[in-house]
Amino acid sequence: MSDSGVNRRFRSRVSALLPLTLALGIGAAEGAGAAEHWVPLGPVGGTIRLLAQAPSEPERLYAATERFGVYRSRDGGLSWQPARLGLEGSTVLSLAVAPSDPDLVLATTYGSPQRPLWRSRDGGATWVPAAQPPKNGRFLLFPHDFAFSSNSSQTVYAATNHGIFRSLDGGSAWDSWALPNVAAFTLAQDNRTWFVAGRDLRDDHGAILRSDDDGATWRETPSVGGPSFYDPPRRLFLRASALYAQWGGALYRSTDGASTWSSAASLPNVYAAELQFSPSGSIYAATDAGVYSSTDGTHWSPPIVTSIDRASPKDATSQLAFLPEGAGAGETVIATGRRGVWRSTDRGGRWNPSSRGMAAHDAYRLTVIPNPQGTVIGSFEDDLYRIDRAGDKWQRLPRHAGFESFPFVAADPHHPGRIYALGESSVDLSEDRGNSWRQAGELGHNNITMFKVDPVHPDVLYAGVTHGQASSENPFGYRSVDGGATWTEFLSFEELLDVVFDSADPNLGFLMTQGNVYKTSDGGATWAQLPNLRDQLLGSFPSSILIDSRSRALYVGTEERGIFRSTDSGRTFRRVVAGLPRAPANPSVSSLVQDAAGDVYAGLFYAGVFRLEPGQGWTAVNLDLPVETFAGTLVADPEIPGRLYTGTLGASVWRLENL
Repeated sequence: MSDSGVNRRFRSRVSALLPLTLALGIGAAEGAGAAEHWVPLGPVGGTIRLLAQAPSEPERLYAATERFGVYRSRDGGLSWQPARLGLEGSTVLSLAVAPSDPDLVLATTYGSPQRPLWRSRDGGATWVPAAQPPKNGRFLLFPHDFAFSSNSSQTVYAATNHGIFRSLDGGSAWDSWALPNVAAFTLAQDNRTWFVAGRDLRDDHGAILRSDDDGATWRETPSVGGPSFYDPPRRLFLRASALYAQWGGALYRSTDGASTWSSAASLPNVYAAELQFSPSGSIYAATDAGVYSSTDGTHWSPPIVTSIDRASPKDATSQLAFLPEGAGAGETVIATGRRGVWRSTDRGGRWNPSSRGMAAHDAYRLTVIPNPQGTVIGSFEDDLYRIDRAGDKWQRLPRHAGFESFPFVAADPHHPGRIYALGESSVDLSEDRGNSWRQAGELGHNNITMFKVDPVHPDVLYAGVTHGQASSENPFGYRSVDGGATWTEFLSFEELLDVVFDSADPNLGFLMTQGNVYKTSDGGATWAQLPNLRDQLLGSFPSSILIDSRSRALYVGTEERGIFRSTDSGRTFRRVVAGLPRAPANPSVSSLVQDAAGDVYAGLFYAGVFRLEPGQGWTAVNLDLPVETFAGTLVADPEIPGRLYTGTLGASVWRLENL
């Protein structure tokens, strides 16, 4: 018996033992994890929104990712561990650590509308939702900023859209404390004196308010010399008897309790996401073009640039933290950005990436090159990366002049190692896995919906693009028969999403648009729309398509009604949904793929991956996969049965290990 046959029979025996949890779309079984499970593949880094430091333990750091909760470091950012149980799939909008307790952390999240406020008492190991405020749930407690009391680690204040709330038990239960008619954005406290920046809900005017009696009474400050209060400052903090406010990308200082303001720091031509004082007294700026430091807020080092490629570090940074100088060691600066975490031990002179253990990228597209190395190319939020089948580290590909941020990459199954890329307007070709490129042709567009090499016809490529601007933008389909040198429009005013061909009959193929499926019987020269398709798909739209290389059946995944199969070349369809999750709603089928053994897999938005077991229906293959980040990107290794790769939103790339 072939290895593939043994593999399929082994999986069938394991599958019979796997209970299916339909509501969650997760398959699990005792002892099954060693046989088939997902493992994180990286790359490390990813967009980090927030950075919080424990005042009582400076080397304890918490980093909030774009979409996948929180990571924690105990060694000053040298290494990171997940700290998100309960926050998976959530975007963290604010993060705070209690001054005297590094294990007490509060977070405001987006993604769980009914549970926006969370807390952890074990250093992020587990998170639980905080209690809702009073008033019979008339509004949700959605904090923008936190301030812990200097007298008690259990007393914390929250600036919310409905004033300031207070908790006396470390963030579990909350009561309205002050300014119920103010949308409070940030707050600062010094003993009994409070400052709050916000907007009055009654007339929508912005202001800084002050209380000198611990919140009993409040008055609006004159705030002469500050920018317009149409946009109140996004941040307030006290330092050395002065009050500081960050308006936009500039820092202002007041020494008279917010009566008058003067400029404290600003950068020409660069936006500062955060301006922060280091323990030594220098001012650091996290900007869209790296990190800069200054001793007077006017003169900055290094010289200011506007390009990320020339910035230091080469990243758009957003938050800063500092480690105090140790014996014989300089001040350490930690910055977070679009590509992860950075560390500098020489006051920002040189930066090193410091994201070990953190994988928080958005993986928009994955492509497997059918070469001996089994190379995978991923398109992420900052660039293209590559990893070989046996590799353990992703390599960032050299930036090509014709590429935009997210070029579409297509592997050529007829020439191992060859890949095409459709960038801003040019079609480029690489014969060395992306190390170097040459232009193959041109195809102008405003946006790309699909780019693919014909799987059975050499030198034939398909592209779905749009032309026009805004409301006048229209989609089109193009075809090239000479390796991308020239292109012919063959589909007008429809969004081309995929093209598949029957490997046993190269003349038979199907293409999918946003609302239809077309069929060709002459190898793609002409196309005809399948009749009555929407009725057969129960009114749903097609979202993915596959021709089974073994049975030659046509599978169509839909946005609302699951998966349909046709055994007569698309004339009639039968729904195949046994084992797929249907509660609380039918997830959209975003991808259909076939592995090297011929098994069919489906990727469902935020429900995970399912394999079709002949005669049994679909079985979940989600053990260890962060399903809450799974947006449907799924590709198969053409050489190894059961080897799949999936891209996630916020958790980088994962690989299915089938032992």
